[in-house]
Amino acid sequence: MKIEKLIIQNLNSIEEAEIDFVNSVLANEPLFLICGETGSGKTTILDAITLALYDKASRYENVRNNEKTENGNNNTKNTTNILRKGKTDGKAELHFSVKDTNYIATWLVHKTKSNTYATSNRRKLEIIDGNTRVVLSTKIEEVNKKIEELVGLSYDQFIRSVMLAQGEFSTFLKSKKNEQSEILEMLTGTEVYSKIADAVKNKKGEAFYKKKEAETLYNGLKDNILSKDEVDGLNTRQDELSRLINQKDNDLKKIESSIAWCKKNNDLQREFDEVKRLYDNVLEQINSQKYKDNKSVVDDYFRTQKEREAIKELQRLESELLKINENIEDDIKCFINLKDSCSKENKNKDKLISQSYELKQWIGNHKDNEIISDNLNLILSLLNDLSQISNLLISKEKELNVNELKKSEITSQLQSLSQSFENVKKSKEEAESNLEKLIQNFDSDEYEKLIEEQKKLNEDRKYCSDRNAKLNNIRTVLEQYLILDKNIRNEKDKYENLKLSFNQEKADLLSLKTTFDAKNEEYLRQENMVKDWAKEYRSKLKDGEPCPVCGSKEHHYKDESVVQSLFAVIRNEWEKLKDSYEKAKDNLNKTEAELNTILRNINAEEKRLELLLNNLNVLCNGNPIFEIEKLDVNIKKYNDLILEADKRINEVNAKLNEFALVKKSIDEAQKNKKSIDDNYISIEKSFSAKQIEYQQIELALNTIKTIINEQKLKYTEKETDVNNYLKIDNWKQTFADSQTDFIKLINNISSEWKNKTESLKNTENQIANIVEILAQCEKIASSLNDILPKKSVDVVEERYLLQELVSLFSGLYEKSKARLSEKNRIEDNLNSVKKVVDDFVNNNSDISFDRLKYLSEISDIQYFVKKNKDLDDELIKSNNTLIIKSEEFKSHQNNEAKPNADVNLEGLELASVSLRDDKKSAEELLSEVKMRLALNAQNNSASIEYQKDMEEKDRVYHLWEQLAKAIGTTDSDNFRDVAQAYTMGILLDRANYYMKQLSSRYLLSCYPDSLAIMVQDMEMGGELRAASSLSGGETFLVSLALALGLTSLNDEHFNMDMLFIDEGFGTLDNESLDMVMNTLENLHSLGRKVGIISHVDTLKERIPAKIQLVRKGKSASKVEIIKN
Repeated sequence: MKIEKLIIQNLNSIEEAEIDFVNSVLANEPLFLICGETGSGKTTILDAITLALYDKASRYENVRNNEKTENGNNNTKNTTNILRKGKTDGKAELHFSVKDTNYIATWLVHKTKSNTYATSNRRKLEIIDGNTRVVLSTKIEEVNKKIEELVGLSYDQFIRSVMLAQGEFSTFLKSKKNEQSEILEMLTGTEVYSKIADAVKNKKGEAFYKKKEAETLYNGLKDNILSKDEVDGLNTRQDELSRLINQKDNDLKKIESSIAWCKKNNDLQREFDEVKRLYDNVLEQINSQKYKDNKSVVDDYFRTQKEREAIKELQRLESELLKINENIEDDIKCFINLKDSCSKENKNKDKLISQSYELKQWIGNHKDNEIISDNLNLILSLLNDLSQISNLLISKEKELNVNELKKSEITSQLQSLSQSFENVKKSKEEAESNLEKLIQNFDSDEYEKLIEEQKKLNEDRKYCSDRNAKLNNIRTVLEQYLILDKNIRNEKDKYENLKLSFNQEKADLLSLKTTFDAKNEEYLRQENMVKDWAKEYRSKLKDGEPCPVCGSKEHHYKDESVVQSLFAVIRNEWEKLKDSYEKAKDNLNKTEAELNTILRNINAEEKRLELLLNNLNVLCNGNPIFEIEKLDVNIKKYNDLILEADKRINEVNAKLNEFALVKKSIDEAQKNKKSIDDNYISIEKSFSAKQIEYQQIELALNTIKTIINEQKLKYTEKETDVNNYLKIDNWKQTFADSQTDFIKLINNISSEWKNKTESLKNTENQIANIVEILAQCEKIASSLNDILPKKSVDVVEERYLLQELVSLFSGLYEKSKARLSEKNRIEDNLNSVKKVVDDFVNNNSDISFDRLKYLSEISDIQYFVKKNKDLDDELIKSNNTLIIKSEEFKSHQNNEAKPNADVNLEGLELASVSLRDDKKSAEELLSEVKMRLALNAQNNSASIEYQKDMEEKDRVYHLWEQLAKAIGTTDSDNFRDVAQAYTMGILLDRANYYMKQLSSRYLLSCYPDSLAIMVQDMEMGGELRAASSLSGGETFLVSLALALGLTSLNDEHFNMDMLFIDEGFGTLDNESLDMVMNTLENLHSLGRKVGIISHVDTLKERIPAKIQLVRKGKSASKVEIIKN
C-alpha cells in the first residue's frame, strides 16, 4: 500500500490542508519531520489517516448518528469531537494505491442546526478510472470492510504496522512480571491464545451440562417404561373391548334399519297427501267461472280480427282530426299576433322620424367639434408631451434642492473625519506599546510544559478511574455469581429429595392401578352377566306365577332396581377403589409439576450463572477472579493513586490559572489593538469615500441645471402647436389645473360628435327598412284573411322581430293551406270506417261495440290461451303423480324391513341412543389402552436414542476435559505462555536485526521461562543486564529496535511504504541520535519512508523535509511543506 495524498478540512486546529507525499519535496526523502507548537495539530495528521481508512482514531471513539458531543456536553472521546469549534462540516480524504490501482477513502462529519452530529453518511470509497472518480460505496459497513480487504490489515494491525510502538515497548521493559503478558498481547495481537484457552474451558463446561442433561432425560424416561406383565394385561383388555364394540355395532345396525323404514314410511305418507291436495286444487280451478270467461275471450278474439282492426283505425283517425283542429287554432293565434306586431312597428317608425329631426338640429349647432374629432390623436399626443415636460421640471427642481443640502452636509462631515483620524492614530501607537510589554512578561515554554503535564496527569487519572470502575463492576458481578451458585446447590438438593418421594408415589400408583384395572374388569363382566341372565328369565315370566329370583307375582319389566341390587356390593368396592386411584394420580401429578418447576428454576438460574461467568470472563479479559479480598486490595490501590493525581492536578491547575490571567490580559490587549486598528482603517476609508462623494455631488448639480433650462424652452413650443387645434376659452389654465380632467374633456367632445353623426345615419336606415317590410306583410295578411276560418280564440301576446315578419307571414300561409286540405281528407276516411263497424254490430247481437273495443285493446291473447292450457296440463300431471305415489306407498308397506306393529319410532330412537353411549364408553376405554401401549412403545424406542445421546455427550465431555488439561485455562495458562514465548522469540530475532544497525554494542534475548527481556552488553564482556536497568537513551534504542521488529512481524503479507514515530528522541545523546537517524534513513532502501513527530531542535536541523504546522491566531494552524 502506498499513501499518496492527504486532504484535511476543519479537523481540530487544521482548517484546510493538502499534504502531497508523491508530487512534493517529500517524494524522495527517506525521512520527514512533522513539527509545530503543542496543540498545533501534529497528531491530527495521523488521526486523519486512520479516520479516512478505518473510521477510527486512537484518541477518539465512534459516535452514533445524531448523538450530541462537545457542545452537547457528551463524551469528548467521540470522533465527531475532532470537528473544529464553530464549523459545521469536516473531512479527512486519503488518496492511496494498492497494486497499481488508485483509491480515495473519505471520512465526513456534519453538525446540524440543532447542535447534533449527523454521521450516518460519513463514509465514501472511490476508485480512480483515468481522470474519473467512480464511487464504489457510501455505506459505512461496506466501505470499512472493503478498505480492510484492500489494505489487508485490521485497524489494530495497521496501527502496529504503521505507528511505531517504541513508547509501549518502553513501558513493557519497565513493567512488572505479571503485567508483561497483557502488554505483549496488546502489542503483538496474540490475545487470541488467551481467548482459545477460555473458549476451551467454556466448551468443557457446556459439554458437562449437556452430559448431565442427557443422563437426567434417560433416567427419567426409563422409569416410565411398563413391565411385560403390564403390557400383556393391556393387550388382553384391548381384545375384550374390541369384541364388545363389535357386538354393540351389530345391534345398532339392526335398530338403525328399523328407524330408517319408519322415517321413510312417514315421508311417503306426507308426499301422497300433498300430491292429492294439489290434484283437488287444480280440478277446482278448471270448474270455476274464471276458466270459462277466459275461454270465451279467446273465441271472440279470433272471430273479430277485421272489426278489431277497424276499431283501432277509427280511434287513430279521431285522434288525428282532433290534433289538426288544434293546429288550425294555433295558426289563428299566430296570425293575430303577427298583425299586432305590424301595428307596433308602424308606431316605432313615427318615433324614429322624430329622433332624426332632433339629431340634424344638434349637428348644425356644434360644427367646431368636428375639428377636434378629426385631429384627436395629434392633440392628445401634444398634451401628453406637455404633461411629461411639466413633471420632469418639477422632479429636477426637487432634486436640485436635495443635492444642494447634501453638499452642505458632506462638507461638515469631512471636517469632523479629519479630526477623528488624528485621534485614532495616537491611540494605535499607545496600544502597540502596551501589547509588546505584556508579551515579554509571558513565559511560553513553562506554560507548554504545564499543559503537557496536565494532559498526562488527566490521562493517568482517567486510566486509574477506569480500572477502579472496572474492578468495582467485577466485584458486583462476582458477588451475584457466588450468591446464585449457592442458591443453585440448595435447589438441586431439594430436587433430589423430592424426586425420591416422586418415584415412591409412582410405584404406589402403578400397584394401585393394577388392582383397579382387575376390579374394573370384574365389575364389567359381572354387570354383563346379570343383564344377560335377567333378560333371559324375563322372557319366561308369566303373570300370577312367582319370580324365581325375587318371588314376586307382579313383574315390573322396566324397574332395574332388582337387577342392580344383585351387584351393588361389587359396585361399591369398585367406586371406593376408583376414588383412591384418582386421588393418588392427582397427588403424583402435583409432585411431578413441582419437580418440573424446580428443574426449570435450576435451568434458568444456571443460564443466569453462565451469563454471569461470561460477564466475568469479558470483564477480566478471560482471567476471571473469584477472590473478593484480592479485588478490594486493587480497588484501594487505585483509589490512592487517584487521590495523589488529584492533588498534583490541583497544583498544576493553580499555576495554569496564573498563566491564564496573564494570557487573558494579552488577549484583551490584542483585542483592543485590533479594535483600534479596525477603527483606524475604517476612518481612513470613510474620509476617502466622503471626498469622492463631494465631487460626485458637484457634477450632479451642474447636470440638473442644464436639463431644467432645455425643458422650459421645449414646453413653450408645444403650447403654440396646441393653440392651432383647440378653440376652447382659457384652455391653458384648465389644463394646468387638472391635466387628466382636461384630456378626458377632449375625448368626450370627440366621442359625442362621432356618436351623434353615427346615430343620424342609423336612424334613417331603420325608417327605410320598416316601410319596405310592412308593405310586404300587408299583402300576405290579406290572403290569410281569405282562407282562415273566422273564430274567436284566446291569444297570449307574443312579440316578433321586424326582420322575421315577412318570413313568418309566408310560412303561416303555407301551413294553414296544407292543414285545411288534410282535415277534409281525414273526415272522409272517418265516415267510411264508422260504416264498417256499425254494420258488424247490427249483424252480430252477441258482440256489442264496447265488447269490440275491449277485444281490440288486448295486447297479448296468448296470456289467456296459456293460462287455460297450463291448468289442463297441471291436471294431467298431478293425476299421474298421484297414481305413482300410491304405488310407492303400497310397495313400502310390503317391505321385509317393516318392524312389528307394537314398535314405534320414538322407542327405536331411544334404544339407538343407549347403544351409542355404551359403544362410545367402550371406544374411549379402548383408546386409552391403545394410547398407553403406544406411549410405552414410543418410550422404549426413545430410551435407546437417549442412551446413545448420553453416551455420545459423555464422549464429547471427556474430549474437552482432556483438551482443557493439555491447553490450560484462566488458572493455568499453559497454551498462552507457550504461544507468547514463541512469538517473543521471533520478535527478538527481528529486533536484533535492527539493533545491529542501531548499535553493535547490544544484543537482545529472553530470560528462560519468562517474558523478561535481557540486554547483552558486548562492550562489557557480554554481560547480561535486565532491561529495567537501562538508561533513558538505552531504553529508547531497545524500544525502537523492538518496534521496528514488530512492524516487520506484521509485514509478512503487507507492504506499507510509510511509517510514523511519535516523540521519544529527547532522551538520546547526540551519538545515539545519529545512530537512530542513520537506521531510519536506511529503511528507505527497503521501500519505506519514516515520518517523525518531535519537538527536538536537533531533528529540525538534521531532517530537511518538514510538514510544519504554523499557528494562525489562538486556535487555527496552517500546514506548510518545506525543505531546508
